[in-house]
Amino acid sequence: MLRRFLLPLLPCLFPLAAPAASLWQEGESPDSQKMQRHPWWFDQVKKEVLSGGDYLSNYGKAEGTANYRIPVKEAGDYVFWVRANPVATTLSWKLDHGSWTGIDLKKEPRGQQNIAADGKPDLRFIAWVKVGTVTLTAGERIFSFKMHGSQDNHGSLDCFVLTNDGFVPNGIARPGGGPKADPAGWFPLMVDEDP
Repeated sequence: MLRRFLLPLLPCLFPLAAPAASLWQEGESPDSQKMQRHPWWFDQVKKEVLSGGDYLSNYGKAEGTANYRIPVKEAGDYVFWVRANPVATTLSWKLDHGSWTGIDLKKEPRGQQNIAADGKPDLRFIAWVKVGTVTLTAGERIFSFKMHGSQDNHGSLDCFVLTNDGFVPNGIARPGGGPKADPAGWFPLMVDEDP
């Protein structure tokens, strides 16, 4: 009798976690954008180190903006990472019709590398930055980015990822496509902060 009473209550007492997922988006593939590219200098980069072979960039007198429609199948909390230019720039983001929020590009950039085609140490760098945790509802969400700042509103976005499966970005490796263990059983361990 007690068992028959408790079984229907189990989902309420122990809610099921949302299935693990990672949502990856290439920066160079926005649904809409207003960018001023600088083809003969700022866009002269090592494209082979970019996740999709290119990136979205802005360099000019006006701020650059881009919007991405992201289909979210399962509601829940997702860790939000961007792979963007962290050098002397300002990058902001917003979800749907929310307010713009600045991304702290100086906070522990991971895997920062010079991507200038000529190797010069100027503004052409890329790194992963953890933005934080975002609570998403199911359905189509719009992520917007704004590149602005004092030095010609420069900025770039290679890609971004939303994940609730423990994925930690490393270079251009995508979720589920990371490096495999070697024959001796060694494997790369990519970990995030342990809360």
